[in-house]
Amino acid sequence: MRRRPNNQPPKPCQRTATPICSHWLYGYSAASTTKDLFILEKATESMKLAAPLVTWQNSYALGLEEIDEQHKMLFDIMNRIWEGIVRNADATTIGSALEDLERYTVLHFTEEETFMRSIRYPNFDAHVALHRRFVQRVAEEKAKAQSGERISLELLHFLRDWLVNHILVEDKRYVTQFQTEKHHTSLLGRFFARLGKKTA
Repeated sequence: MRRRPNNQPPKPCQRTATPICSHWLYGYSAASTTKDLFILEKATESMKLAAPLVTWQNSYALGLEEIDEQHKMLFDIMNRIWEGIVRNADATTIGSALEDLERYTVLHFTEEETFMRSIRYPNFDAHVALHRRFVQRVAEEKAKAQSGERISLELLHFLRDWLVNHILVEDKRYVTQFQTEKHHTSLLGRFFARLGKKTA
């Protein structure tokens, strides 16, 4: 295996785009065996799994603080589930995290729907239907986990992609209406404050 010269920083690998090149890690060459390449693929996969499932980006912000904070919480819960799956946590732990996701999703959607109704959002019914399908999928997966079934990584990718797309497309539509009608953002704060008192 070739060794990296002293004091020479590692260069990104052209095959894996990882910070440390597989040439130094595994001595990869044209003569490498299938086993060598398999080890490389598994190592690269492990490095990817170590990262969070979803990271909050400024482009996801709706500009409405209360709703943005709730979306961040949903991301946090998804990352907890992701970490549990990657670390092979037991079904009870995964099921509990999915129950948290279901509970918080229902709370968030309920508050969001109440807000949309208050501004007379015209696509309210279609938006609510999307919420219902998402909650149903989470509930189904929670039941599977609690019965001992393993939750797939593909499920978490689906939930992540659904939520990100929902924020960027569906949620931004009602926010656009809210902002177009020139409501002051403090109205939203007062709305959620009142809603919090009712649900406390």
